[in-house]
This record gives sequence, C-alpha cells and structure tokens, in this order.
Amino acid sequence: MSLIYRRHSDYSTRVGDWHLFEAAHTGGRKFINGGHLFQHSIEEVIGYSKRLQRAYYYNYCKPIVSIYNQFIFSAQVSRTIKDKKLKQFATNSTGDGKTIDGLISLVNKYSAVFGTVYVVVEPDESPIPIVGTAVIQQNIRAKILKPYTIIDWSIDKNGDFNWVKIKTEHSEDNDPNVERTSKPRYILWERHQWTILDETGAIVGEPQVNQLGVVPIVVVNHYEQPTNESIVGESLIEDIAVINRSLFNWCSLLDEILYEQTFSMLAVQTKKQDQSIQIIGAKRVFTYEAGTNVPVFISPDASQAKIFIEWINKSIREMYRLASLERSGMVYRSETAQSGDSKEFDLIDTNQAIAAKAQILAEAEIRIMALVHGWEKAKQVKKSSSNSIPKLIDDVKKLVAISYPKTFDVRGYQNELTTAFEILNNNISDTFAKEFRKYLASRALPNISPDKLAKIHDEIDTTKQTKNVQDNSSDGAPA
Repeated sequence: MSLIYRRHSDYSTRVGDWHLFEAAHTGGRKFINGGHLFQHSIEEVIGYSKRLQRAYYYNYCKPIVSIYNQFIFSAQVSRTIKDKKLKQFATNSTGDGKTIDGLISLVNKYSAVFGTVYVVVEPDESPIPIVGTAVIQQNIRAKILKPYTIIDWSIDKNGDFNWVKIKTEHSEDNDPNVERTSKPRYILWERHQWTILDETGAIVGEPQVNQLGVVPIVVVNHYEQPTNESIVGESLIEDIAVINRSLFNWCSLLDEILYEQTFSMLAVQTKKQDQSIQIIGAKRVFTYEAGTNVPVFISPDASQAKIFIEWINKSIREMYRLASLERSGMVYRSETAQSGDSKEFDLIDTNQAIAAKAQILAEAEIRIMALVHGWEKAKQVKKSSSNSIPKLIDDVKKLVAISYPKTFDVRGYQNELTTAFEILNNNISDTFAKEFRKYLASRALPNISPDKLAKIHDEIDTTKQTKNVQDNSSDGAPA
C-alpha cells in the first residue's frame, strides 16, 4: 500500500465523529445540509427534500464551548518571559498578529470541539507551498491543525512523535485565465527530515533537513489522557453533539406534523361514484340531504406532537446536565433542587474540570515555547540537531514561567450557561438574542482585535433569528 493511503486506526475510528462535532458546533447550513437529517422509513424522496428545505438547527454546542472558553480565560494568565525572541513570538504567535493569548484561546476552543487539536511550530514559510526554502533567516510561527488533517503517525514510549503524516490541499491558481485546480498534498514530518508527497505518493522536490531534530507538533487534548497509548482525546461535546443532532431531527419531524396536519380535514358522505377530495371554500354554506350522515372534521392525532415535545425537552435537560460538568448535573427552574451538600460537591467538580483544562493549556504553551526556542537555536545549524522534547522543555523552563489560575467563578459559569440555554430556547426577541450573542462573543474572545470583533457583531446583526416551535409551558423544562 502506498504511504499516502495508509491511515492510523485511531484516525479511521474517529474521523466521522470529528466532522460531526465540527458541524454541530458550526451550525447553520453546514450542519443542515451535512447529511444529519435522517429520512423516515416510509418517507418519499420529495417529502424528505421539502422537509430538508424547511429544516432549522438549534445550536447548543457553540454556546457551551464559548462559555467554557470564556471562563478558562476569565482570570489573567501569568507569564514571565526572559528571552527576547520568545517575547517576540508571544506578541505575534501565528504570523498574522495573534498573540499567545489569542493562539491558546483558539487551541482551547478547538480541543473542546474535537477532543484533540494539533499545533505545528515551524518557520514562517511553511514547507507546504515552497520546497527547499532556507529557514535560517525566518521567524517562527504556530499553526493550528484540525485532527482530520493528521492522518497517520507513530509515537514513542513517552508519547512523542516519531513521525507524522499531514494531508493538505494544494491549489494552482496563479494564472487567472486558467481554471483553478486543487489536489491533495501530503507532508511527512520526521525527526531528521520532512518530505512533500503529491496525490500519487511521488516525492515533490527533495527531502529537506529538519534542523530541530524533533517533530515540531504539539498535541493538545481537552481531557488529560490516562496513558501514552493514544493521542486522540474526548470532546467536550462528545455526547452533546449526538443529542443535539437528535433534537434537530425531532424538531424537523414536529415541524412536519405542524406543516402537514395543522388543518382538520372535512369528511362528507357522497355517492360511490363521487368519492374524492372536494374543494369547499371557507365562506360557503354546505348543504346535505336529509337522512344522510352529518359531515365531520377529522382532526390529526395530537399525541404524536406531544411525544416529540416531551423528548425535545428531555434532550435539552440532558445537554444542560452534560454541559454543567457536574456529577449530578444542575437543575432547571421547576425541577427539584439539589441539597446544599450535593450542590457544593458539584461546584467543586466543575472547578476541578476547568482547572484541569487550564493546566493542560499551560503545559501545551510550554511545549510550544520549547519548540520555538529550539528552532531559534537550530537556525545556524544546517544539519539535524540531536534534540528531544524533554530536553527542549527543560531548556525553555529556564527562560519562561507560565501560571494559569486554579480557581474559577464556577457559579458565574453555571449562571451564564443557564441564561444562554434559556435565551436560545425562549423567543424573547430578535434584538435581545442578537445583543446577547454579541455579549457572549466579547466574553469568549477577550483578546480578539476590535476589527474582527466588529465583523462578528456585523455577522450576528445580519443573521435572522429562528423562531422557536417548542411548547415550554407543560413541565417547566428548558425550551
């Protein structure tokens, strides 16, 4: 088998989940048209197509991730950086102006969505488009890679990479008179060299020396991995995304009931040869022959809609429980309240979960800094260095000290989560909902540039608020 066709078993097992998590978090038409609306066993194709056109998606995954991200960075991260080059990297970590805070905020978000995200630390000009580029005078940047781009790998006993294979897209569009083409490209990072392969597996150019001596990729998981046997982690929305997809389908089926069965059907006794559906205007008088049965309306069975509403409310409560990060889960409005002791344990659980993620991010940041420092030292070396990840980390810890907070405003997190759920599920007003989304965006991205925040606000203003169809008055459940 050609090298480009081989996939790691963990990749093959999880790639479908990663695409679901990403679509569920992104929402919109990407989710609706992404094959997540399931066709009923007795549904015709034309009926399914019309239902797909009317489909809407209540996105619970995005606010959960946003609020979680917000509270990770609700307190200031303490950094002491003694090295000049590392200070420069901290002010522009991605090559496009993002600081180290902005980079780690994105790492936190994507690791929460996918469970695992990768950060490649390399010279400014990536080996992807330019072959043989000298790296001696280049700056170092960090780039986030989503997990479905890392298709194969090998790790040593310490959990560090022996090699990594990355799949990218290579576009040819230099000539405006020629149709743009896009083909897959593969990058094979090894400890002592890197190689580009085309869509056939042939080497493009010549293998290049990896002066760093280690594979310059940091793995960041949402939850701490129990062993080094696997680098693939579990998503924050692992179960929530699946429930959100079910909610999407149940809402669509409920919409179908409302759309197709809203009006009762008039049944009239006729002669045998006249049996058919007759059109009778709303303002006309209908007469019938004496001695015949009185015309009656056949009303649709309301019990089906009630079942869907019950399951919709139940699924929202379960997503809320999972998002709360507690062993027993927070409760909604009219549900039975927890005891004081139980609630206190849950607050401890939530703080520990957020603190554990903060520690993961602190360790990831040290690893990123270690790779940056390693590249800076390797700039004057034309051959591969005999480095190791532990050695690079030990070196950079003499120059960098990073401390993330260990206690968080857990009650505030829970209150924000409750508020977000209730606003998403109650049609307060379009203006209020949009202003609240702007507030969430500002809280979740404290280090974003004013221009990009203004762009987000413009996108929120131009997005039409979807009306809610759920009945929230039956049991006090979130709707």
